[in-house]
Amino acid sequence: MRVYGVVGWKNAGKTGLMERLITEITGRGFSVSTVKHAHHTFDVDHPGKDSTRHRQAGATEVMLSSRNRWALMHENRGQEESPLADLLAKTEPVDLVLIEGYKRDTHPKVEAHRAETRNPLIAREDSTIRAVASDTPLSDMTIPVFDLNDTTAVADFILEQVGLVDKSAQKPNLVPPRLKDDCFALPAGVDWVPVDQALDTLKAQLTCTVGVEEVASAAATGRILAQDVVARRSNPPGANSAVDGYGFAHAAIGAGAQVLPTVAGRAAAGKSYTGTVPPGQAIRILTGALLPKGVDTVVLQEDVTVGEDHIAFDASLKARSNTRKAGEDVGQDDLILTAGRRLRPQDIALMSAVGVTQVSVHTRLRVGVLSTGDEIAEPGSTQSIDQTYDANRPMLLSVLAAWGY
Repeated sequence: MRVYGVVGWKNAGKTGLMERLITEITGRGFSVSTVKHAHHTFDVDHPGKDSTRHRQAGATEVMLSSRNRWALMHENRGQEESPLADLLAKTEPVDLVLIEGYKRDTHPKVEAHRAETRNPLIAREDSTIRAVASDTPLSDMTIPVFDLNDTTAVADFILEQVGLVDKSAQKPNLVPPRLKDDCFALPAGVDWVPVDQALDTLKAQLTCTVGVEEVASAAATGRILAQDVVARRSNPPGANSAVDGYGFAHAAIGAGAQVLPTVAGRAAAGKSYTGTVPPGQAIRILTGALLPKGVDTVVLQEDVTVGEDHIAFDASLKARSNTRKAGEDVGQDDLILTAGRRLRPQDIALMSAVGVTQVSVHTRLRVGVLSTGDEIAEPGSTQSIDQTYDANRPMLLSVLAAWGY
């Protein structure tokens, strides 16, 4: 089995070198497998996964399989870590196995070195290291030293060392460069970063001065609040009925079936009853109507038998049933929306309900879209055979409009 290692101190660039070597060597038609020596706390499994539950239940080995790949996890459960030779014996036959880490094993290796880490060269004390890939010139070395970013030269060296390439029989070294328009190709020495980290970096470097303006709250959908918004009045503004029914004072009724006389008139939303309902009497009340004086409880009309000037109902309902307190949703001067919020239709409704008619919002960003190219033609226009209709500009303008720019 042909094996070759890549070692180095932390942040020396060994993982980046490994990644580039895999791409380079497989690109030449050779098959490659890898072994990575991980920290003892590292785990490929995740809590909550079925495989984790299998392992926690006591399984020694758990195999996962799909049509894309399969993986085998083995639990050491207090046993010594498996030697590298045992791990290599479990791999399928390939042209080359690249090993990251395992610097104490005896297989041949290349050391990745970056001067900024200020760590001493392992190669000066370790004869199993046959070459160094460094980002800085090195003197007094008796083994080959390559530029850390010269992946082609390092790959040539490894392939010759393991016998996959006979340098004397090689054709002129005219290896084509990596495609520069490959959106997945990273510059040499550059590693992937998590999306969240990339976004944080981008946000930290963005600068944009945005003004503030006052607009009618009813026309503010999609705008970004520049200041917090507080309620100008409570909602509901007063205690009111949550249903259509009959209102009365709960303390004035007894237990069991009740027959109460009704007062003349009714209470409706927008047309309050201005009188006082005497104890032991009831008044017709509609949903949203303010509770008249003398009323604290409402019985649902479906639960009432209505006579000429009396009603009958079961008195088992609790005090304040079917009513809403003043400010039950929002109290006057309560904070209802915070600065930075993009206003939605339901936010417009809330502001209207508590009497907010004007809000401070950030001015809309102005974005220019420049769509160019000799091959681009306006959609619907007469075009030659070597032109294409411009689809990017209308798409981008639609996206920007949807974002409120």
